[in-house]
Amino acid sequence: MDVDELTRRRQGIIDRHGPWVAHNIELASGVYTIDRTRAIRVARRTRMLQVATDVTGRPLDALRVLDLGSHEGQFAIEFARHGADVVAVEVRAAHVEKARLVRDWFQLDNLELVQDDVRNVSADRHGSFDVVLCLGVLYHLGADDGVALLRRVFQMCRHVAILDTSVGPAGRVQHRAGGIAYRGALYREHCEEASAKEREAVPGASIDNPLSFWFTRPSLLNLLADVGFSSVYQSLNPPAAVHLRDRLTLVAIRGRQVEALALPDAGARDRWPERARLVRTPGQRWPRQFLLRHPRLEGWVRRRWRRLKSR
Repeated sequence: MDVDELTRRRQGIIDRHGPWVAHNIELASGVYTIDRTRAIRVARRTRMLQVATDVTGRPLDALRVLDLGSHEGQFAIEFARHGADVVAVEVRAAHVEKARLVRDWFQLDNLELVQDDVRNVSADRHGSFDVVLCLGVLYHLGADDGVALLRRVFQMCRHVAILDTSVGPAGRVQHRAGGIAYRGALYREHCEEASAKEREAVPGASIDNPLSFWFTRPSLLNLLADVGFSSVYQSLNPPAAVHLRDRLTLVAIRGRQVEALALPDAGARDRWPERARLVRTPGQRWPRQFLLRHPRLEGWVRRRWRRLKSR
């Protein structure tokens, strides 16, 4: 395929499915998936590549990677161009066709594109992977589907799963799975009356469910431990392009559980509480500097302090 054919195929995809909406990739000199005037954001791609390399301790071309909800393929293509053996699962045909054009142009025989729902992936069908990418997909699922997906991610993961997701700001909604309560918030994806065709036409939303469940940060951390991941870390560097308080990148490690020897009969591991609570032993007084900085007590402390000074 030469540049002229590349340009024709790109335009044909745009005529059928509309332009690329998220992932801008430079294909050739002067040819981009979106256009040259739009900045090519690579920060999130850099973060995922770096995390995978640092955590596994292996070169990218020695890794087998699964990209769930690959959208237009930016992460799957990036890992494949670095030599990784990649399987990308995406439900929307338009996204798969756009990713296929880029794959064919760069001749990425190590990239397999699968048009399917991420809720259908399993170790039996797809095997196991050194790295599982779950980027921007968990918060588009319902609570049951989200729990089930993370269980299957653990089953398919040999080493590390990287999650980039939004979390619920408050846990007003409770969901029970396996007798365990998780909290989160409901997010509207589509109106109830929207047809299947209308829902598929919204590229940044779920494929069918009208409501999605955003786990709170504590509940998501607890869930990752419950499905079997031995430790979870938050990735801060390299910085990513998205700087939102409710968006975070978590690195979940499938390792060997280690128990402390000091108190072998201490019982179950601690869990993250939904709300941090102030703990004070009887007779203990809070330092004034702490009280003045604590948002719940600041107003009361300042008023009380002014009264004491005026006496």
